[in-house]
Amino acid sequence: MASFVYDAQINFQLPQDDVVSIAVFDQTGRLIEQVLNQEKRVAGNYYIRLNSDKLTGGVNYVILQSSRERLVQKVIVIKDGRLDNRDDDD
Repeated sequence: MASFVYDAQINFQLPQDDVVSIAVFDQTGRLIEQVLNQEKRVAGNYYIRLNSDKLTGGVNYVILQSSRERLVQKVIVIKDGRLDNRDDDD
């Protein structure tokens, strides 16, 4: 069976110039990827692609932090037809 890799897109808007961090965590709180780390961005709309191949199966969290607010988005990833990609011995 062919496998497909889908990218997630993170969209956000800055009404003013700001410093932005975006991080992705798995359901245990382990950092999966630091997408942006305290990067200065001018006001505007942003679209950032996130390769879902780096995400773990199940629940992941994308956290966007600026000097003005903190947003958390839950992302559910299904890999190999399961929500959890751990190997089961059953």
